[in-house]
Amino acid sequence: TSIEGKWTANSKNITQSWLKEVLKPQQTLIKNINNLLTNYIEALGNIKLRAGLEIAMEISQQGNGYLQESKLDNTFLRNALRSQLSAPLRNIPDTFTMDIEAGYQIGKAEYLFKRIDEKIC
Repeated sequence: TSIEGKWTANSKNITQSWLKEVLKPQQTLIKNINNLLTNYIEALGNIKLRAGLEIAMEISQQGNGYLQESKLDNTFLRNALRSQLSAPLRNIPDTFTMDIEAGYQIGKAEYLFKRIDEKIC
């Protein structure tokens, strides 16, 4: 075999080994999230809202942990979103201003949430 053939085979093996190691935590995360999603769907199907909420919070914790381990911080995401939206950054202002002026006609008030019967929780 030629040197080029050996190099190609070796680099392919190294790349595959590297990818397995890099993707191992992601595969574990995916498996965990899929298990949690199955439990979440089952809980909501059985109208176990509290259990569903606990599972949703656990999914959120797993996702947050992954983002922290991956070092994906808000700066990266903010810049990516800003460039995709072609919008300026909005900062928390030093002073408060009223965007709704006096006399503004507000629409009809509506409930944002409906009351959940304690029996189904």
